[in-house]
Amino acid sequence: MDLDLGCVESFLILMEEAHYGRAAQRLHLTVSALSKRIARLEHQVGVPLLTRDTSGVAGPTEAGRRFAAHAAPLLAAAHSARAAARASPAALTLRLGVLGRIGDQPSRYSLIRTAEQLRRHHPGVRLLCRSLPISAVYSCLLERAVDVVWGAVEDAPSGVLLHPLVSGDRFGIVSASHPLAEAPQVHAGEFGELPLLCNPAVPAAWMAPFLLNDTRAPGDARLVEINAEDAARVYECVARGKGVAIATHLQHSPPINSGLRTVRLVGLSPVSFFSACRRTDRRAPVRTLLGILLQVAAEEAADLTEPPLLMAAQPQRPSKLLGRHPQTPTSAAVAAHMPASQRRDAAEAEAEN
Repeated sequence: MDLDLGCVESFLILMEEAHYGRAAQRLHLTVSALSKRIARLEHQVGVPLLTRDTSGVAGPTEAGRRFAAHAAPLLAAAHSARAAARASPAALTLRLGVLGRIGDQPSRYSLIRTAEQLRRHHPGVRLLCRSLPISAVYSCLLERAVDVVWGAVEDAPSGVLLHPLVSGDRFGIVSASHPLAEAPQVHAGEFGELPLLCNPAVPAAWMAPFLLNDTRAPGDARLVEINAEDAARVYECVARGKGVAIATHLQHSPPINSGLRTVRLVGLSPVSFFSACRRTDRRAPVRTLLGILLQVAAEEAADLTEPPLLMAAQPQRPSKLLGRHPQTPTSAAVAAHMPASQRRDAAEAEAEN
């Protein structure tokens, strides 16, 4: 049986008003048009729904009462179905996990561009960034605290799917007072004999490249245990003389004037980094985000193809020109290896000064 929902609604309003004139006014119809709707509905149902007298509606028939009791929820469900069909798709939030502080790697500029590109492909999707402790990266992913991880390493649980991002060279980080602070380069085997900072809570697969386990047996390493969940805290420990550390130019670099020096290491192979998602997550926005991150990684690697050289600044006499100081070799060396976005920020800050 086909029912005209407009006729059903007219019948229910007529039942409420018990008067053709008032019901027609509510429906913005003429009395004649309303009468035709009721007649059409009775034809569709197959039984009379109203009793009539010379004055108009006398009341519903028994069939009319039963029909009204079932028609009200039917009409409400139809309105709900129509509203759901017309509504915009529910907004989806994808959560991107990054190691350490948000904006260290990838940069805040790259994160903003990533979100913009994702919205262009999927207008209803929002990107939310979350900082992850390095000791719980994969657990955060598998427990759905995040949907995608930036900067994973090769060894991953079976439930995690890795996507190659980029490879980066490793270099040493020492304090400014360390005997190797001014060395132009050091063999990795020699550097590996120094006390290396290590967080025992971090999975061994994550720590292996940063403990130089590919240059000697892991048991031969001189490890100094620290409780540091990001690169910034590791650098603080190095500056305090607790030991030395290994980093890559794709990670957050030590700040200028931090009391640290970088040391080029020879005899090492590059370290591969990956993005990661849950193996069972086949949502299109997730796949799109993984592709965007690959582009971002390539751009950031192109911006910074060498580690920032943190060398001891040489004292210089103030320049007489405009009473300003010339740029020191330290800041020049670092600026030359900054990502483009950071060079723009540094130039703006210099202009303000």
